[in-house]
Amino acid sequence: PPQQPLARKIRLEHRSIFCSVIEQCSFLSKRTMQATFRMDELTGSDRPVKPWMKAAPAIITIGIIAAFAAHGRIAQPVHYNDFADHSALPGIPHAGDVLSNAGFALVAIWGWLVLWPHRNSDRLRDGWPGYRLFLIGLLLTAFGSAFFHLAPGNGRLTWDMLPIALVGAGLLAGVRGDRQRHATTNIEAIGLGLYAVASVAWWVVTDRHGAGDLRPYLVLQVLPLILIPL
Repeated sequence: PPQQPLARKIRLEHRSIFCSVIEQCSFLSKRTMQATFRMDELTGSDRPVKPWMKAAPAIITIGIIAAFAAHGRIAQPVHYNDFADHSALPGIPHAGDVLSNAGFALVAIWGWLVLWPHRNSDRLRDGWPGYRLFLIGLLLTAFGSAFFHLAPGNGRLTWDMLPIALVGAGLLAGVRGDRQRHATTNIEAIGLGLYAVASVAWWVVTDRHGAGDLRPYLVLQVLPLILIPL
């Protein structure tokens, strides 16, 4: 019948289109795999670094510390805890703030699953100690911030601030490891992590004596915002 050649032609065209889609997907998948962890082409150690750029992070860090020191004590705003969301679900006060912290946990878990298999790769090995601390801090932020927002107050604020400080420390160590390939990233991550803990402890001690001082904590929040884009 005359319909058979037409049907056969349609099947061949469909098969050709299907094969083209498969080939294109395979090409894109291959290119995606090749592009994984090649951000160093833009920001990695292979990019030529101008001499003044090498000293810029140290100069900026010293400048920020000096500025905070000259400013004097920075206290927690009196009404800081009043910003909390007042919506409520059965058994969950400040529900909007509490439940929104699930996003931190999801991102931390996703990041761990994506980066863990590549932690020993050439592209990630040096930055992994910092990124590991970053992801752990992000996961702890989900729980610490949720705990704080259930009953906002300075007594619980410590458990919100501490993981956030670890996030900043980990991000700094991770990016530095990516930019400057060396074997001391693990030590730097530990050192910055200890500084993060000490900065929160400083605030707790000074706050109990009626003169809370956020300066060490704020240094760790400001530095990633300025240094990482460099």
